[in-house]
Amino acid sequence: MAHDVKPGPEIIFGLVGSVGTDLDFVSQCLTTALIDVNYQSLTVRLSELMHEIELDQWKHLPESPAYERYMQHMTAGNEVRGFLSRGDALAMLAVGAIREAREDRNGKPDLPLARHAYILKSLKHPSEVKALRNIYGPSFHLVAAYCPRELRKRNLAQKLAASEHNFQSTQYFDKVETLMKRDESERETNEFGQNVRDTFPLADVFVDSSNPDGATSSVKRLVDLIFGTAIQTPTKDEYSMFHAQAASLRSAALGRRWVPRLQPRAAT
Repeated sequence: MAHDVKPGPEIIFGLVGSVGTDLDFVSQCLTTALIDVNYQSLTVRLSELMHEIELDQWKHLPESPAYERYMQHMTAGNEVRGFLSRGDALAMLAVGAIREAREDRNGKPDLPLARHAYILKSLKHPSEVKALRNIYGPSFHLVAAYCPRELRKRNLAQKLAASEHNFQSTQYFDKVETLMKRDESERETNEFGQNVRDTFPLADVFVDSSNPDGATSSVKRLVDLIFGTAIQTPTKDEYSMFHAQAASLRSAALGRRWVPRLQPRAAT
């Protein structure tokens, strides 16, 4: 006889990070931390969802070599957003994937799965964050992963070189710079382009993926805060941000004021 699943709301995590950041590691940290609170998790890769669109230019995107994969997936993401005239187009694909997961497990796409979490990897446009917060309300949490630029540059160069069976990774630094600049922001030339620069600061929590122990601890702390499984006091950084926010509100210059993000109403 099957055991009933204990009540527990669905949770959606969005991951954002500049190209070259190890988001897979952050995703694994989340999966492990969620297991500790008896939650199942499913990772949804937004770039792979484009392959399911029944149009050849997006259905047959290359997987190698790595440089072409990155560039063509970036272009495809821009095209999908532009084709639909929606900066949140890929987020909507993720919402569809969540509905499919529900239907597979309980036969009802509109019925949330108890004690399930979805990890959306990775968000590239501010409109995606806005849409997900409007849909899922307080059940959505954005995690920003950062990594020193030089380390990302070396990691990417090694990945590009390995995909072409080349051991001279320094030869790929120019291509890496092209990828990193494009990933950072294309907003000046394309409103539907890559825009990690404006998406990153919208996060609820920031994780240093270059520090495995610190990242693991930060992710576990986030899960503990969500579930209230442990008493957590503010970190030094959080305490400093609190004072920075208070100081900004006292400024006479409107451009220097920090406006708190209003918690959206949960979807019904």
